[in-house]
Amino acid sequence: MSGTGLSNTCDSSALRNWLTFCAVAVVGVVAFSLAVHSVASSGTSRGAMVVQDLSESADHSVGTEFGKQLFMQNCSTCHGADATGMPRQGANLRDSIFIAKRSNAQLVSFLRVGRNPGHRDSVLGLTMPPRGGNDSLDDDELADIVAYLRLLKRARTQSAEAQLPGRPLNFDVR
Repeated sequence: MSGTGLSNTCDSSALRNWLTFCAVAVVGVVAFSLAVHSVASSGTSRGAMVVQDLSESADHSVGTEFGKQLFMQNCSTCHGADATGMPRQGANLRDSIFIAKRSNAQLVSFLRVGRNPGHRDSVLGLTMPPRGGNDSLDDDELADIVAYLRLLKRARTQSAEAQLPGRPLNFDVR
């Protein structure tokens, strides 16, 4: 066996290095897979691995869960936990024509800058602070809130359609 050109020491060292490399690679792949699964299923962290389509027809399962949390933390004080509005504080967002008539991008832009009480589109004549009063909300988080509002709007429409079959819906509450 001495004619093979490799000693037993060299063979075992190369084998040990190869096995170490394989073990580290397997651990890395498993850790990455678990991290991706955790981000996608938890809804508590958006991370760079989760890319969301903001079209109205897209499924926003991660965005809506995170959006719900953000809504509860930042918007529910004025708009209510169920988004039906609070007296002299915030408009009903579930039945809002303003929301229904705007794209997601337009709503994110609106949330970014807010509205003064005298604005022609103001239903209650109240201030809507930029970013809901939380300057730390970024555009992705605002988009998550919009996704959550879209989900609430769909749920409200589906519920009303189930109760009033064959009758057109009129949510003209501006």
